[in-house]
Amino acid sequence: MEVLKGLPVCRGIAIGKIFKFSSDPLKEKTLLQKLSKEFHDLDLKDIGRIRVLRDSFYQKITCGENVESEIKNFRQVLKQSKKDLVCARRKLSRDLSDKFSEIINFQILALKDSNICQKTVDLIRDYKISAYLAVSIIFNERIELLRKNDKNKFRNRTYDLVDLYNRLISSLKPAAVKNGEDHTGQEGEDLILVSRKMFPTDLAKIDLKRVKGIVIEKQNTESHTSILIKSLKIPYMIKIQKHVEDIPDDQKAILDGYGSKLIISPDRATKKKYLNYLKTGSRKLPAARKKFKKIPIVLASINTLEEARSAAAMEVSGIGLFRTELSFLNGDIGLSVSDQFEVYSNILKLFPGKPVTLRTLDLSGEKQAFINLIYKKSLAAGEIRALVKKICSKQLEAMVSASKYGDLTIAFPMVSKADDMISVKNQIISIQDRLRKTDPGISSTIPVSAFIETPAAVFALDTILKETGIINIGTNDLLSLVYAQSRHSNKLTGSDDFLQPSTINILSQIIELGRKKDKKVIVCGAIAANPKFLPILVGMGVNNLSVELKRYEDTRAVLGDLNPHDCKELVLRLKKLSTKKEIINALSSFGISGT
Repeated sequence: MEVLKGLPVCRGIAIGKIFKFSSDPLKEKTLLQKLSKEFHDLDLKDIGRIRVLRDSFYQKITCGENVESEIKNFRQVLKQSKKDLVCARRKLSRDLSDKFSEIINFQILALKDSNICQKTVDLIRDYKISAYLAVSIIFNERIELLRKNDKNKFRNRTYDLVDLYNRLISSLKPAAVKNGEDHTGQEGEDLILVSRKMFPTDLAKIDLKRVKGIVIEKQNTESHTSILIKSLKIPYMIKIQKHVEDIPDDQKAILDGYGSKLIISPDRATKKKYLNYLKTGSRKLPAARKKFKKIPIVLASINTLEEARSAAAMEVSGIGLFRTELSFLNGDIGLSVSDQFEVYSNILKLFPGKPVTLRTLDLSGEKQAFINLIYKKSLAAGEIRALVKKICSKQLEAMVSASKYGDLTIAFPMVSKADDMISVKNQIISIQDRLRKTDPGISSTIPVSAFIETPAAVFALDTILKETGIINIGTNDLLSLVYAQSRHSNKLTGSDDFLQPSTINILSQIIELGRKKDKKVIVCGAIAANPKFLPILVGMGVNNLSVELKRYEDTRAVLGDLNPHDCKELVLRLKKLSTKKEIINALSSFGISGT
């Protein structure tokens, strides 16, 4: 039995035989893939480079008669492709959302586009090249134009064009592998489709009535393919931790969309458990249930809007931390208030009635890199501080404006003293008063949270707690500063080295004071999802844990088996110990391996 983890997009349970689907029309790299790397800036008037391509890829046509034959073949392929697309639209329009018809219509219009059709014919005739090379050159030009456009809405159109290109060359290239036939095994057999990648029109090549679940290695949640698969309302998972070519075909498998895993060749006991689940129709598997009321609620930590959509699809209990800095750095969020408002409001809308914590910029070690990326110049330290302050002011305005769409908490990183919280609270109140004059729907009471992640904040915690009702313990930064280690060090997040008496004492001090003051305590960072530390956090009385999406279900499963009373007794024992070895032995006696 093999278990592969992934990112669930649609939840549920599916049992069937693995069917490996290939979306690649050719076994080797297509000319388009080669062109996009080596000739992405190719100009159609660049005679010399096109001739180099022609000779390099052996796509030269020797005589005029062959040129006309190549053009005739290209036009026939165009005509047949239009018919195939119309048939695909008719076949799947009832099973899939209207989005499929929109994609097909776009591809049909592209086939009628003179910039694609006539220019392809001109290339074949003028340069005496094959239709395969001419189509590759034209599509390379079209796709590069879309890629250079900063608007996200054009991103999926790029994939739609690649999909159309694959359809054309599968007919133009004699050696192409035809995927149009149905190779889905014996009739009536339930299938779990596994693919490296898929394009929207690939769904027309499959008997969807027999597909009970889908797993795609390389895909994102908001691609056109994902949008269409979501409309099927079957378990769907992406980004599995193994190459599809290494997964055996025709093996019995279980796709667990709740547990974020694909189980290949399950043993008898595992298969029986999932079959019983399907028969009873219960919403959750037993391992994911909370047995005790005092177990912390698990929230999700995310970095992008796409991850927020994945979290919503997983039906998480809320967002414990949205790190805005990564979205700025990768260009998902613009610097303007309107751009930020659009992203923040969309995230809040994904989680109606659930808590969402948005954190302002935390650029601790990356301020200079961030400024260089955005402003493309090096600035002095004073100028950087002024710019970061300006960016954060815009962030606050965008977050306050979005507050009417959900249960928002605004968190502030690297808080070191009460004055920090007083300053930002006054700023938020000022923004609220100004914006509510024109939009009374904006929340008048937005909770604020302080990130406790520096020794200074621990020392000043008593006064900080007077200015906030929520604290987030940023364990990665806090422990890195306590132990003078890099925050990315495995010594702090991946091994037993953090199981030190000082770690137990500092976390206990923060959590106990927070609970004494009747404040909500949320633990973030790697240890929030570490199975060795979970009973310790439960015993300390943490309210919430905020973990990465890939750890979400596993964390909930571990918590479901913990007894808060036993965990509290464990913490009392641990606080009396003085060495790491003693702590590990105590955890082992509790039933948790420390090695």
